[in-house]
Amino acid sequence: MWSIDVVVFGTVMLLTSALGIWKGKLRKPQKTTSGELLVGSNVSTFSVALSVCSSFLSAVSLLGFPAEVYYRGTMILWFLPMYFVSFPVVAYLFLPPIYELKITSLYEYLEKRFSFQSRLIASLLFLLQTLFYMAVALYAPALALSSCFSIPLVVSIILTAFLSAIYLLLGGARAGIYTSALQMLLILGSLFTIICASLITWTPYEIFERTRDGGRLIFFDFRADPTIRHAFWPLFIGGCTTIFSLFAANQLTIQRYMSLPTLKQAQRVVLLNVPMNSIILIMYIVIGLIIFATFYECHPALKFKDQIFPTYVNDSLFFIPGLEGVFLAAIYSAGLSTLTASYSALTAVTIEDVIKAIISRTFKNQERLSDQAKCKMVQIFPFVFATMAALFASLIQFLDTMILQISFSIFGAAGGASLGIFMIGLFCPWIKSKTAALAGQLSAIVGTVLIVAGSAYYHVRAVDLPLNCSDEYYYDLNTTRAPINFTTPLVGSVTTDNSDSIFAKISSISYHYYGLIGVLLCFAVSHTVQLVLNVTTKEKEKRVIDLRLLSPWVRKFVATPKTVINPSDIPLLSENIELESPEKTNGKTA
Repeated sequence: MWSIDVVVFGTVMLLTSALGIWKGKLRKPQKTTSGELLVGSNVSTFSVALSVCSSFLSAVSLLGFPAEVYYRGTMILWFLPMYFVSFPVVAYLFLPPIYELKITSLYEYLEKRFSFQSRLIASLLFLLQTLFYMAVALYAPALALSSCFSIPLVVSIILTAFLSAIYLLLGGARAGIYTSALQMLLILGSLFTIICASLITWTPYEIFERTRDGGRLIFFDFRADPTIRHAFWPLFIGGCTTIFSLFAANQLTIQRYMSLPTLKQAQRVVLLNVPMNSIILIMYIVIGLIIFATFYECHPALKFKDQIFPTYVNDSLFFIPGLEGVFLAAIYSAGLSTLTASYSALTAVTIEDVIKAIISRTFKNQERLSDQAKCKMVQIFPFVFATMAALFASLIQFLDTMILQISFSIFGAAGGASLGIFMIGLFCPWIKSKTAALAGQLSAIVGTVLIVAGSAYYHVRAVDLPLNCSDEYYYDLNTTRAPINFTTPLVGSVTTDNSDSIFAKISSISYHYYGLIGVLLCFAVSHTVQLVLNVTTKEKEKRVIDLRLLSPWVRKFVATPKTVINPSDIPLLSENIELESPEKTNGKTA
């Protein structure tokens, strides 16, 4: 790296961080509450939209998607139509009842709808899911920083982890949102600059010709085989499940929506993610194809597959002063944005769903946790989670799977169970039993965890498309390569250590289906248990459900004007929420 790149990297990072913290401090009230530190307030719609997009646009996707195109083709383009279906569903079916409750923690909803046990399980699952994902999101920028500045990887990991915590300490959630928004603009600008710089060397036709001859232009794989990683079905159906779980049933995004004053603005944020994610996806694919065209004749020597994008910038775009510094700043910014959002969400869930909820139940729902105590926790917990993330990130280097697949596997395994219980709560008013909901939730967790564990145990590996390189230049002689032509049905498939075992075949299911499997298990078990309880018990479940806990579309079909709600039927642990009186509800219950 040239000296100018170091200067550019430092300047860009300093400016984006300083501007974000300064913007977060503007118009800050004299007395800051714990809720404002956790969620943020008075933030513009566009800034929140950028921040939400950046929450999952981590260094994982920045490095992982171009590498996926380089090694396995362009089938991920099918995410594009999936965005146009999934995000509107999130905005108009999932978001309204959650937003109307105005809760700090998303998982308070589960106690209002089912039980404290469902809330606690979902909260703990989110904590584990986010901690593991943070490790992956932290490892990617730390690896890039370590490679460019020749510092020990452990030092880079620790520096990155605690820098994100400092953002929250200085400015709270509001500063975190603005910093993430500015860093998102930096990422978009960097990707666009790299594409334009690459077109100086390659014309679009040359890129098309090389990628076509290299078999990377794959668009019409409609095979129904569930083990095919990136056929149309897992990308579209599994992709919708992933979007639902990340943008409708995840504290990271719900916390951003709650910083806005109206539901319409929150819905606008969700819908803005359609063009944002679409533009970014197209950029990723174009960059992946450009990299393949560049290394068409000889694949470079790499230690890890995910290094292909930084290697391209370093080897092929070195003639543009400062570009590598901007690129490194983009990778680092992507990692910091994800970590900042994760720390804030983890802190909110820990305080609201674990500490405060347990204290409230222990002391018979009497408020025993002062706002001053919560403010101190908000400042301390990010550093606790930074320490845990650094420990987990140090172990990522020993895994032989691409970081993109690791992140999707984490979201699928944990997100499916969470999404399933929220979908039952929002769309299935006939599921009233706490036992049925809890059984479905636990079954989904066990089922998806077993599949993910089986995938690791049987060493399920994706088959890469062939590369033009000799063995002495190939990054890993033990990696599975396909000595086949590009029309073979093996393209997109996986291999296992024991392909004859039925458990190995089940574990070979595409990781995009993990979330869907969790949802289906949750639905199947909860409905079965509810049916059994309805048949075996003398009286059906009498518990009344507040219509505000159901999706707007469902409310139209279950309204029963003759019944009124008893406010004591729904446990309320948040001091910010009070049920309306029966007269004000106009008898709207289910």
